[in-house]
Amino acid sequence: MGLKADAPDGFRRMVHEDMKYYLRAYHDILAAQQSEKTGWEHVFYHAQWGIADSLGFPLMLAPLKPTDSPEVTRQKINEVARFMETFAVRRSLNFRTFSASSIRYTMYTLVKEIRGKELDSLRQILGQTRRNG
Repeated sequence: MGLKADAPDGFRRMVHEDMKYYLRAYHDILAAQQSEKTGWEHVFYHAQWGIADSLGFPLMLAPLKPTDSPEVTRQKINEVARFMETFAVRRSLNFRTFSASSIRYTMYTLVKEIRGKELDSLRQILGQTRRNG
């Protein structure tokens, strides 16, 4: 996390700014899962497929950075949800399970790969993963 004992400002920033940003993003995802909203459609659709939240939330939050604007944050979340939706549909059509235990490794590997990425890089990684997966 980059926190240092001799720099208390980093801890203050993490608690008062970063955590607030991620909590807001988490609440936005929860709200978007409840009803279809413009710009958040894929979050809503993803919730209908039933990929475990224990995989979905870390994946949707992974590319976010507290310096992202609200619009970029929304776009990143929606892009990841779109990827998960497509992933679930493809696995279903190919009679492959998408239970948490069967896709955990794939999703957590992807979490590490997309962590903190810019929107263009995120789209590129997800597109490549879609083509390969």
